Amino acid sequence: MKVVVFGGTGLVGRKLIAYLLDNGHEVMIVSRNINKSKNIFSYEVSHIEWDYFTNLIPAGMEDADCIINLAGVSIADKRWNQKTKDAILKSRINATRAIVQSMKQKIINPKILINASAVGYYGDRGDEALTEESAPGDDFLANVCKKWEMEALEAQELGVRVVLIRTGIVLGDGGVLDKITLPYKFFMGGTLGSGKQWFSWVQEDDLAKIYLYCLENESVSGPVNATSLEPLTMKELNKVLGNVLKKPSFLFIPGFLIRLVMGEMADVVLKGQRALPQKITRLGFEYKYPQIKKALEEIIQKKN
Repeated sequence: MKVVVFGGTGLVGRKLIAYLLDNGHEVMIVSRNINKSKNIFSYEVSHIEWDYFTNLIPAGMEDADCIINLAGVSIADKRWNQKTKDAILKSRINATRAIVQSMKQKIINPKILINASAVGYYGDRGDEALTEESAPGDDFLANVCKKWEMEALEAQELGVRVVLIRTGIVLGDGGVLDKITLPYKFFMGGTLGSGKQWFSWVQEDDLAKIYLYCLENESVSGPVNATSLEPLTMKELNKVLGNVLKKPSFLFIPGFLIRLVMGEMADVVLKGQRALPQKITRLGFEYKYPQIKKALEEIIQKKN
């Protein structure tokens, strides 16, 4: 298939594109910075530059079979203020709306739209086990995910198969893992907040495989929780990290201190979801990294 990936230069996109190419798919990358895209991908892919905010996508992808939409401003790059929150929402809404609008105007005619989302869709629900059938939450990130998914689902009216990948915390070379493990390097590892909040995670290779599985299996549509089989609490994660890194993990960092430093963005680490990948496991998807210890050991070994 010819697959067009919007926002393919991040952690998820880089791993996904490698998997797509390895499995024989033709790949085109749509990026805000075409020079960055070309520098990252030395292998045979084509590139289009687009800023995500124009009403229609540019020409060059008329024969795409599938659109994978990862486009959106990072939620963890800077402290949240109203301007940052507006950018987080608008970048996702505008890009997805433009993609679907281009479908409606027959500028592109894909059979499949795979749209990124996040388990933040469910909000902070304590110990509740959350499947794809669970109701959405009502905090900032939940509302972003709801609005984002609603834009993508409009493509269903055109006969397009729409898949919504509700991703947990992605563990890979870079991203959140670097931030989580940094305090351990200075022997300051410890539990963030109460430690009772859930940490639903997925290893980067498994996430790429989930995208590929959803692309190649016509039976998959609607929301898919892209998380591991075994979510764990922040306190449990802290113990595993200390063991894998061979560093102490006894400190406790209260939530109010994290909020002083991070502001509202602290919700990303102080709140969590116990999300379970019910749909994809029932369809027979098999994980390479079902337990977090093996995933962390291999990632950290590669980094060292």
